[in-house]
Amino acid sequence: MHFLLTSDYHTVKYTDGITSTTLFADQNYVVTTGSHVPAFEGDPKNKYPGHHFDGWALDGGDGKLYSTAEVTAMTVQNNMVFHAQWSRVPTEFEATINVVLNDNYAADIKTMFG
Repeated sequence: MHFLLTSDYHTVKYTDGITSTTLFADQNYVVTTGSHVPAFEGDPKNKYPGHHFDGWALDGGDGKLYSTAEVTAMTVQNNMVFHAQWSRVPTEFEATINVVLNDNYAADIKTMFG
């Protein structure tokens, strides 16, 4: 007869990494020691309008950001929490400025703002 000890199981959790709103519900998994990290269900890339998904940060890790492929290649040895990391996408727009000097039209200047 074989009994699995509770230490043979660990939790893996994905969070949206945002405290002010909920982009997606936390995903929680219970896996056995030595298993690969389960994949995040869905695509986080379009979950946060105006932001780019940069990767996953491991809670208590070294600060490195991991791609989804890198995360799922990891093996579980302890409880793991992955927080989505985001960067703001700059908004660009074009404007035309009419330059008038001494009541005479001088030029149109087109510029890009970001």
